[in-house]
Amino acid sequence: MVKDRSIRIGIILVSILVPALVFVMFFVPQLFGKAEADWISKLPGFNASINFSTGIFLILGRLSISRGKEKLHRNLMLFAFGLSSLFLISYVIYHSNSEPTRYGGEGVMRLVYLTL
Repeated sequence: MVKDRSIRIGIILVSILVPALVFVMFFVPQLFGKAEADWISKLPGFNASINFSTGIFLILGRLSISRGKEKLHRNLMLFAFGLSSLFLISYVIYHSNSEPTRYGGEGVMRLVYLTL
């Protein structure tokens, strides 16, 4: 249970705002037309970088808590959460402005790909 009131309020606000923003970003482009900007085509690389960075901060956070460094752990987890939020926003912007890419493989690899 979260004891710090400000953190609890922040979690509640984020839990409400993130799904609302995802909804707006997903459906608004369909109402007003898709954006045609060059920067949107660069988002998959940006998203991969954000995911990699988030993974690094999660690993560092795990190491810090195992060494008893609670404040460092907290800060690393908050930073990882922020990066994950940035990823979510970027991911929705990209996929709401681009055509879906279908996997063309067959057999076992298709099953592995779709499972992942």
